[in-house]
Amino acid sequence: MSQPPPPPPSSLPLTTTSRPPPDMTETQKLPVFSPPGFHGYSHRRLPPLEIPPDAVLPRADHHFRSPINQLPSIHSGLPPRHDYPQPLSIHRSAAPVEKLLQPSNPYTPPRSDPPYSPQQYGPSISPRSEFDSRGPRRVTEHRYPYEEPRHFHPHHHPEQGYSSRTSPVESSQPRPYAPLPSPGYTPSYASSSTPYRGSVGSQQHAQSQRGSIGAPLGSMTYPEPPTAAPAQKQQRAVPLPGSIPQPVYNEQLNLNYELRVRQQPIAARACGFGERDRRVIDPPPIIQLLVTDPKTGAAEQEELRYSLNVVHCTLWNAEGTNEETALIQPDRRTTRRLMGQLVASPSVAKDEHDAEGCFFCFPDLSCRTHGKYRLRFVLMRIDPMNLHVGGFSPILTEVLSDVFTVYTAKDFPGMRPSSALTRALKLQGCNIQVKKGNEKALARKRLTASQEHDHAEEDELKRRRRDIMKYVLVSGGVISGVGKHVSSIKVDPYLNVDAGTMNPKEHGEVFVLSDGGEVDLDLGNYERYLNITLTRDNNITTGKIYQHVIERERKGDYLGKTVQVVPHITDAIQDWIEKVARIPVDDSGEEPDVCIIELGGTVGDIESMPFIEAMSQLRRRAGKNNFMQIHVSYVPVIHGEQKTKPTQQAIKAVRSNGLIPDLIACRCERELEASAVEKIAHFCQVENEQVLVVRDMPSIYQVPMLLEQQRLIPMVRQFLALEQVDVTSKMLQKGNHTWAQWQSLTGHDTRFYDSVTIALVGKYVELQDSYLSVIKSLEHATMRCKKKLDIRWVDSDHLEPKCQKTDPAKFHNAWHEVVKASGILVPGGFGQRATEGMIAAATWAREHKKPYLGVCLGMQIAVIEYARNVCGIKDATSEEFNGEAQNKLIMFMPEVDKTTMGASMRLGLRPTLFQPGSEWSRLRALYAGKDEILERHRHRYEVNPDYIETLEKGGLSFVGKDEAGVRMEVVEIKDHPWYVGVQFHPEYLSRVLDPSRPYLGFIAASAGMLDEITRDYQGGAKDGLEAEGIANGVNGVKINGEASF
Repeated sequence: MSQPPPPPPSSLPLTTTSRPPPDMTETQKLPVFSPPGFHGYSHRRLPPLEIPPDAVLPRADHHFRSPINQLPSIHSGLPPRHDYPQPLSIHRSAAPVEKLLQPSNPYTPPRSDPPYSPQQYGPSISPRSEFDSRGPRRVTEHRYPYEEPRHFHPHHHPEQGYSSRTSPVESSQPRPYAPLPSPGYTPSYASSSTPYRGSVGSQQHAQSQRGSIGAPLGSMTYPEPPTAAPAQKQQRAVPLPGSIPQPVYNEQLNLNYELRVRQQPIAARACGFGERDRRVIDPPPIIQLLVTDPKTGAAEQEELRYSLNVVHCTLWNAEGTNEETALIQPDRRTTRRLMGQLVASPSVAKDEHDAEGCFFCFPDLSCRTHGKYRLRFVLMRIDPMNLHVGGFSPILTEVLSDVFTVYTAKDFPGMRPSSALTRALKLQGCNIQVKKGNEKALARKRLTASQEHDHAEEDELKRRRRDIMKYVLVSGGVISGVGKHVSSIKVDPYLNVDAGTMNPKEHGEVFVLSDGGEVDLDLGNYERYLNITLTRDNNITTGKIYQHVIERERKGDYLGKTVQVVPHITDAIQDWIEKVARIPVDDSGEEPDVCIIELGGTVGDIESMPFIEAMSQLRRRAGKNNFMQIHVSYVPVIHGEQKTKPTQQAIKAVRSNGLIPDLIACRCERELEASAVEKIAHFCQVENEQVLVVRDMPSIYQVPMLLEQQRLIPMVRQFLALEQVDVTSKMLQKGNHTWAQWQSLTGHDTRFYDSVTIALVGKYVELQDSYLSVIKSLEHATMRCKKKLDIRWVDSDHLEPKCQKTDPAKFHNAWHEVVKASGILVPGGFGQRATEGMIAAATWAREHKKPYLGVCLGMQIAVIEYARNVCGIKDATSEEFNGEAQNKLIMFMPEVDKTTMGASMRLGLRPTLFQPGSEWSRLRALYAGKDEILERHRHRYEVNPDYIETLEKGGLSFVGKDEAGVRMEVVEIKDHPWYVGVQFHPEYLSRVLDPSRPYLGFIAASAGMLDEITRDYQGGAKDGLEAEGIANGVNGVKINGEASF
């Protein structure tokens, strides 16, 4: 008769000398680690134990309960120090006791393992693979010598997302997570009443092995094996991938714990199964621990410095549902898939923003196999007082990283340069490497994709060239289009990449677009006049073109040819123009029909020659009736006589460079005489009708009507054959309506008699173009209020007390303008110079109830002034003014690079949210009470959030903040006619037919008609002047596809 099958592991009896199990052999022993000082056995095999038949086993029938808010815990303990009367005998044919102590898992036949390598497995971790009895899924887990079974808390069901479990832990290295229960599994041993007890001999054996880690065999209750449960809906035992981990409250320590992945893993190269060419995960993950007081929300610095907080890392699949730290090979051997140091100790250091924190660095993690994975980080607190029998180390919180990709060696894109955070932690002694990055490898990987992309773009350009695109080349000046989609491009021949770092005193204002581009001020004129939205690509500079051509040469796009100005630079200019001219510029989403190109500089300048040649070639490429040129020339008056010779010479120079003007616009102070017109037409080879007279007008907004009187639009329609362009009835109606409103608004400009005086207190008043958009916004607002604008330019330097001693006349004149003004405006600026004069002007406006508007720096000035004179912070200042000051009310934004100046600010269109309880805000009322607005930004400093509570208690209300609620956007005083500061630049979105709300409210308050204007915008009873703005959703108030005010 054949032998009956052996019982399941959970029911195996303890082995005695009188009845050894018949199916156990010498090889059926599982590998364990030899503790320090233990050399009795080779091959790392745990010796089987022989249990005396008369051994009395002490009972300790209790279920495990985690005292730390029922969080999953790690059980640890040291060997007992008391002796037992009987020595332990060893029987080599007995079953391994480690298997007897794991009744919840079926017995797996042993297999041969390679020699132990600390570099492969790490200290105190013995990997093992087995089949889970709860289903066909193969699970991989780590075991320790004398590991007790995993217990589930009887009051914490696995469906709640966590499982409580126990295992020993070494004092220097924590034990990793045990596997979580599979879906549909309900543990039956959580309430088991049948204990499974170890032996006294096993405890004595644990005592004999000094330094081994494990729980005492006779001190725990071992439940019965689990039974199958009905299938349930699948539950995740880990946080959902992509979810934001919430702080975990710890009842015993009365603290909130949170882990944040400060540096996410992105890519890695599969290292295979060798140790010689192991590539680490790039960038190395960096975890930050946040410990806060649940009552006050303040950081708990003492807990951050607790040296026995450790973080353990495991590898999970991309969905975050299964652990994949270990890999089961075909021969059923278990190998770690995740290599390197899996446990990190805390390092208290300062990050790249000079903010102190507690960080855990994982500098040498690597993965053996390619695929997409996540990393799971678990925080454990090791308490020396609990490192005894029955002690435990709780798991406080956990977090999942983003999905990263492990590539094969062929597809690996290369290492990236180390981040600013990595470099900062390295300088402070953290164990992490700084890499320069493999730019050559990255370039090689990008080459093929880039070439294919460029070829596709060239094919698309060739296809579009067959379509009709009309170009108008203008040498200085602006033309407004009516009835058709019109785009604009400004060409600046300087070598700067953009205008962001240019001195406003030399170049004028830097205009900011919605996409964050810092461009020439002329693009602001295009947006205001044409009511369009441009991109940074609409501003072409020599620096951009040369940079683009050099990058293409480095990628090999020119196939080894000699790169020259002609044809490579000129072709790049033409391709750029053709591509940008097709970009939609309004809410219709349709491609423009006409593109106006303004060629900056002077014809004949060396830096302008490539662009002039490119325009000459573009005229031929575009074809007949698709390209025209308008040349603007100044006609001076000398001794009462209008001189035409400069215009004749200019046209001659233009023709010598291959350009032929179709129209000549003559700028002059008064009407051009008929003889002068005939002379220009004769020598420049054009008809008299092709000479346009653009004389000085009372308002610049009347220039389009002057050009209409000289039949500019019919001539443009004739030269460009615009009859071929389809114009829908809706477009025609919209254009006619806009033109009618323009005439209605600007025609009454000369009949406005009441004026409003504004004191503009700035740092760059020597060149008024430095504040061009501010001036235009004030003009738009005064026209809406039917007033005349009177700007008093006040240099803030002249308002400071030191000027009273050096130049008393300028001091008194400056203060006279401020005192007599109806309102005070402090625009943006940079640097410490002349800021005390701005603060003095803000103080005057607040104390004497004068309307005040602070923009960007002006808002920061208002905050500093209020902190000094109302809140009692006498030394309040800005980090921009004094980096060593104690009370820095204005601080450098953490995410901004302090070393790089170009394009390093907070730029572009960003949302601002009005806060609950700010319904009283006068500015919010002009936005029709909207909760969210969109405005353009350009700044690198912000209000320090540490002083917000103090300022608000003092009466300064921050009614608008960013989406995160940490960056102050709008400040306002409730009991003041108009005291408003905005961090954004509202002047960038102001339009002739739709003035900016902050500027409109400021002018209305200065003119004493704020309530009237507010009623119009709140009740929707607008007089129709803003219809064009409503249609296009300008001024930053088009939210979720709805344009409103």
